Amino acid sequence: MWLWKSDRESGAGGEGQEFALPGWEDRGQTVGMKRRAMILLRVAAAMVLCGCRKEAERSSELKVACAASLRSVMEGVVGKYGAVRPGVELRCTYGASGTLQAQAMEGAPFDVILGADEAGPAALAAAGVSGAPFVFGEGRLALWVRKDSGLDVEGLGLRVLLDPRVKKVAVANPELAPYGRAAMEALGRAGIEVAVRDRLVFAENVAQAAQYVVSGSAQAGLVAWSLTLSPVMVAEGVAWMVPETAHEPLVHAGVVLKRTAEAEEARAFSEWLSGPEGGVVLRRGGLTPVKR
Repeated sequence: MWLWKSDRESGAGGEGQEFALPGWEDRGQTVGMKRRAMILLRVAAAMVLCGCRKEAERSSELKVACAASLRSVMEGVVGKYGAVRPGVELRCTYGASGTLQAQAMEGAPFDVILGADEAGPAALAAAGVSGAPFVFGEGRLALWVRKDSGLDVEGLGLRVLLDPRVKKVAVANPELAPYGRAAMEALGRAGIEVAVRDRLVFAENVAQAAQYVVSGSAQAGLVAWSLTLSPVMVAEGVAWMVPETAHEPLVHAGVVLKRTAEAEEARAFSEWLSGPEGGVVLRRGGLTPVKR
């Protein structure tokens, strides 16, 4: 309300009287109400947009089936990708590459498969289940023993497995796991496969093989180098990297499945993983970044 006070009325001896200018009281109330209404509308619109944005951020979830050798690597990948793409959540499942391939063939609801070889993803593409494979890294095989075993793995390499204290050697199933096949190749090329054959304990996948030796169920294990970089394996054991010439290259490839409902996000993730930013995370996790 607009007020006016006359000089005459406010002079000495007078208390002064206030007068409302005609028509301004109603007009001021109307303008104020309109302004408040506009503010409320803007606030409401902002809340709706914010809610839609948050809902969109929560709506993208990628189901990624990963070779067991990638368990430690993917911890870093999930954390970094979550920071780069906060609206996308990676849900990882782990298993032997051959097992994951069979599940994908049978219609498992995966969006992306990250294998430990090239043959599995190539087979999925050939069957029309996925798009073309993409290569993202190369792994290495490692021999791991507990620190309290007293075994000189760094000095003897694979020949330490001939030590009579080694009663069991954990290896991934070579029929399902690329690291299991690499382990058998390495033993054969070293000329000790026959000597240690009766001591081999086959795990479902390479992560399980690592668990066998960490727990003490086996005295040595041929596992993925990337797994030996986990805090537990670093603290409790000693790892020796098997020479590259001991087995065929462990090239890791992946595919985006055609049945995915998140095709755009799945392709974006595959490009990021095989690109420079993903390569930094892979290298930190024990893989050599590769892109073809």
